[in-house]
Amino acid sequence: MVFEEGFRPRDVVNGQYDPEKYVLVNQPSPDVSATYDHDLFKKWKSAFNYYVDAPGGVDVNKTIGDTHQWAVQREAAFPGGIAREYIVGVCPVDKRTRTEIMSECESNPHHEPWH
Repeated sequence: MVFEEGFRPRDVVNGQYDPEKYVLVNQPSPDVSATYDHDLFKKWKSAFNYYVDAPGGVDVNKTIGDTHQWAVQREAAFPGGIAREYIVGVCPVDKRTRTEIMSECESNPHHEPWH
């Protein structure tokens, strides 16, 4: 599904447009979040770890400061979402060991490098 549609924002009409409020309360917004931290998935019980190479992300910590409780997530917010061609691939995650299952990673057939 993500390879076909990309990552879509949850609410572009009535969502939270203020980046600080969006980050601190984690409410629906016109942004899609990603991270600069490759290993952040290990701290959560994520089923998949997506690889994204996209232009236009907003560095949240540079925008609202890095003293908030979520600063360690090193978030990048993408207004309007992340188009399918900027998703490089995905690897499933073993939830018990919190490691990527490298033998089951998939490349996105729609990926187009932007740089």
